Amino acid sequence: MNARSYPWNLILLLGAGFALADGVQSSGLADVLSRALDFLEDAPFWAIAPAVSLMSSIITEFITSNDATATLLIPLLYHIARTMHVHPLLLMVPGAVATELLFGFQLQLRQM
Repeated sequence: MNARSYPWNLILLLGAGFALADGVQSSGLADVLSRALDFLEDAPFWAIAPAVSLMSSIITEFITSNDATATLLIPLLYHIARTMHVHPLLLMVPGAVATELLFGFQLQLRQM
């Protein structure tokens, strides 16, 4: 296979998303953000899950790609869920699904 036929833009996009997420983790920004959100400990889950979905959708729409958003938010949502004393998947799944669904909705709008 010829190297020119590889989808280099996709490979670079994925690599950049992983590098951005690794930078957030290694710099300690994820820990700082999760400590800043300690006030959510007493918040009910049913109020946080829609906010997580909205936040991940807005980040995907206006700031970065869906893979970078997911790799940034999933560890942060894990820390927030542990702070709230709920199972981490209760926040991680809505965040990941909203990121992916909005990205698909974006493509549909651009094709119209």
